[in-house]
Amino acid sequence: MPGASHPSSLTSRIDSGPVTGEGPGAESSEHAVSNPAPTTAAMRKRSARGALVNDCTAQLQPRPAPLSALGRQYSCGDVRPHVDEELPMNTRTPLRASGPGTSRPQDVAPSPLLDRLAHVLATTQDLSASSDALALAASTWEESYHLSPQRGNILRALPLPESPVVLEIGARCGGLTRHLGELGGTVDALEPHHGMAQVARARCADLTSVVVHEATLDDVPLETTYDLVVAVDASDLLASQGLTTADLAERATALLRPGGLLLIAGDNPRGVRFQAGDSTPTIGRDGGAPLARLHQADVESAVRAAGLEPRSLLAFPDHRHTQLLFDHDALAAIDSQLLLALPSFPSPPYLDRPATFPEEHLWAAAVEAGTGAQHANAYVVLAGTAPAPVNAAASFWTVGRRAAQSAFNRIRQRGDELVVERALAFPGSLAPDGPLSIRPHTEAFVAGATLTRRLGSAASIDEARALLRGWRDLVIASCHEGEPVPWDLIPRNVVVTDDQRLVAIDQEWQLDGGDAEVILTRGCFWLTYDVAIARRPPSWLPVTGTTDVAALADLIADLAGCQLSAGWVDRLIDREAQHMSHVWPTDDRHSRAARARKEWHQLTDLSRTPPQTDGPTETTEPVSSEAFSTVVEALSSTNAALQQQVRDLELELRHAELIHRDHAIGLMATAEKLRDRHEMSQSSLRRARAKMSRLQKRNAAMKASATWRVGSFFVRPFNRLRRR
Repeated sequence: MPGASHPSSLTSRIDSGPVTGEGPGAESSEHAVSNPAPTTAAMRKRSARGALVNDCTAQLQPRPAPLSALGRQYSCGDVRPHVDEELPMNTRTPLRASGPGTSRPQDVAPSPLLDRLAHVLATTQDLSASSDALALAASTWEESYHLSPQRGNILRALPLPESPVVLEIGARCGGLTRHLGELGGTVDALEPHHGMAQVARARCADLTSVVVHEATLDDVPLETTYDLVVAVDASDLLASQGLTTADLAERATALLRPGGLLLIAGDNPRGVRFQAGDSTPTIGRDGGAPLARLHQADVESAVRAAGLEPRSLLAFPDHRHTQLLFDHDALAAIDSQLLLALPSFPSPPYLDRPATFPEEHLWAAAVEAGTGAQHANAYVVLAGTAPAPVNAAASFWTVGRRAAQSAFNRIRQRGDELVVERALAFPGSLAPDGPLSIRPHTEAFVAGATLTRRLGSAASIDEARALLRGWRDLVIASCHEGEPVPWDLIPRNVVVTDDQRLVAIDQEWQLDGGDAEVILTRGCFWLTYDVAIARRPPSWLPVTGTTDVAALADLIADLAGCQLSAGWVDRLIDREAQHMSHVWPTDDRHSRAARARKEWHQLTDLSRTPPQTDGPTETTEPVSSEAFSTVVEALSSTNAALQQQVRDLELELRHAELIHRDHAIGLMATAEKLRDRHEMSQSSLRRARAKMSRLQKRNAAMKASATWRVGSFFVRPFNRLRRR
């Protein structure tokens, strides 16, 4: 890649330490000259001992993470400048003027996760908060936490100041930092972990207004500086510094400018996903202790004690990959059924294990009991000197799509009218390259049951026929020659009002080059799935003798009065697969053709699915408040017991590891002693052999001398006499 630093040179910049005169183990040049050079034996012995220590304590010794993959148009071993003269006037803050935070090398350890993230960032051109390439590169939950475009959703729905000066506590690897930097303001991001700070700098390398400090909240000068203080998943960082949420709120009050906001987001310990058996994730460099769950009421109390007014919103499936952010009371006042319709279940699990209880049933029971506000999965507390002006009852996003096809929707009050605003989630992304596109617009909020639900509960085939033909007429009236057609005008997106009018809702898609037949075929196919496959077929739909979705779809098309030619289901599947291939993100490794083939196979399998003959009814009996409380208490106690067992097992494992390490160190030390004794014995043996060699040479020289020969001449007769 042009401009990329060579990996080996970058590794030397990261991993190399000071040469002379720096660091606790460095020697001055005078000291080095005055000491005699060590002998070869001493050097060999010192090297052997050094290898021994490295072998037996490798996991205990701090060492820089091998982030050589970050050599991409910048030196990731260098911290961004903190000197005011080197920064534009509008990006100066007291924290930057005070210099870099205290580096904590003891926190640095090898991390496959950080190495993987570094490699992804080094090989990806688009590092933006809406990057499709980064979204596709994330293959695990931990990687998605740092790379997913959904990380910024909790901020996109909030009334943030324009070009704000932001302090982020706990930047991690820059997932949220990137979005904050793209707001156009100045960002000071605190991340005490060296490896994570390196990756965060790489993520924000092209944003000059972002500085990632290897510092903690204690390093921030208490001056009125910031318009926004963000603390998302910061409980472990605060705890490591001996700080509480109350301390955070007090310091944020001192740091915020007039009108500034403090944002705190975390997991709700009473959330239905945790009651259903999921556990809090770990977001460290590679595992570690799960994040502490802070009660929303405790956070609100701490904020009030600091003199700020909190405004709380609830999130599903969580505050990390948010799909729904809502004000519980405001949404319930509009229509309590929205509390059940907007959340999507089940929530993606943090751990690969099945839930012990259906999450959606727990949430339905909580809403029915009037305690839904206490059992959302996560919360976002927005606090300021005055209540934050959150003017939307609910904000929700589409997920998994490419950036150009992702929608952001809000339900809000506009004057005396309740409306739904639909817009692009990432307005700055590239325009779509296919026939489908998002249609930003505002539509009136319409209360009522969807056409799919009404058809599922229709008492007779005549009632179903009237509803279906009303939908057909609505589709024909909405399609005009030469104009884009409403691609998603299918029964699940049509509401039947109290006066039996059919009103289209959620019409975010428009299709170029389509006609009414395209919409009618889509509607018949997906209605068949909704009423006959996803649930038990209604009484008016004859499923006896039908073998798959395609056969039932023909029956529904006839009831709707649609004149469709033979083989329309196959043509629909081909067309649908091509259209959907433009919706999901693609890259060189995930081509559009491959995505179209995958969609085609999925739709083909779906069309061959036989209808259900027995299954759940359209509506289920709501769970009573007492039954819900009993289930919650039982699951809570079970979870608490299991978590305690996990902690006990972790302590036992750690104890066993320490004992094993002690034994290993003892054995290695014994081996070192034996090696020393062996070297001493070898040295003594060499000295003895050298002495013997010298004596043998002296003996040979003496025998070769004239004195020896003369003496032998006179002594030889006496030897013969002695032998006689």
